[in-house]
Amino acid sequence: IWAEAALESAEKAEVFYGDAGMIALGFFRILEHELNDLLIEPLRNSKSVAAELDELWSRLGKSLSTEDPTQSKATAAKRKKAHMLWTQMIERLRPVLDGEKTGLELGPLHILLEKSRSTSGEDLELKLYFASKLTSHLNLAGQAAFKSGAIAKFIEQSAVEQYRNPPAHSRFVSLSTAQACKRHVVQCISGLAEWTIPSRLMKIAPSMQ
Repeated sequence: IWAEAALESAEKAEVFYGDAGMIALGFFRILEHELNDLLIEPLRNSKSVAAELDELWSRLGKSLSTEDPTQSKATAAKRKKAHMLWTQMIERLRPVLDGEKTGLELGPLHILLEKSRSTSGEDLELKLYFASKLTSHLNLAGQAAFKSGAIAKFIEQSAVEQYRNPPAHSRFVSLSTAQACKRHVVQCISGLAEWTIPSRLMKIAPSMQ
């Protein structure tokens, strides 16, 4: 792993004043890859998901976009927001389902994880559908971690802003931050390894566990 080798080289230097941003970004991309490979792969490799999603969205999308004069303004606003969110999410998933992309970027992935673990709302059928797919390779403990938000927390905004965004936007990253990023990624991947069904375990980055 390049990030591992680069960090080791930087740590061996008597004095390191350089920007460790690419090292931190390298580690965080490992986490992004592992999450997509574990959670999004069941969507990506299924021959039926595209058709199932089309059928589901044709019904629920129409329902969410239909105005109901009997509902309060607050409820109407929630429906509109849900419709907009799922419209954007499904559009982002299309290239994944078509095989053009291997997964989602961190922002959409985090939103999908958070939305899918919710158990309420008029979009509940969509949430349950995605939850069932996203947890296909998780054991019971992993499914509990998904529902509690523990997995989504791996890529919450604070972690992304601390470790991923600075190097992605050419901001300086210290060696200590890169080291902290590695610890974060190792902890996350160790958690994923504990929460994965045995048949999938060997696919979790062995060098990071």
